Amino acid sequence: MADEIHKMLALSTGHLTRATAQSIETDSISDVLHYHAKADMGWFVAVPEENGPHLPEEFGGIFDYARAQGVTWLMFDRDAAHIDGLASWKW
Repeated sequence: MADEIHKMLALSTGHLTRATAQSIETDSISDVLHYHAKADMGWFVAVPEENGPHLPEEFGGIFDYARAQGVTWLMFDRDAAHIDGLASWKW
């Protein structure tokens, strides 16, 4: 069996709207997004092969950017940097 290595992108939780962050926190979005909590600082989110229906709008650009970079996982962290060119919100 070959080793399997995944590339992860760290980005600020500020790239998500407050409403989306709350949907993740309350686990009401798990039917359209695969994620895991990162303690109390953010989430690990799997990057799908293509954008599915019912995703919060901000994920379209984030997932497109991630796939262009060859990324398979995102690490949203409140202390991570903002990425130029991606929408962000202050909350």
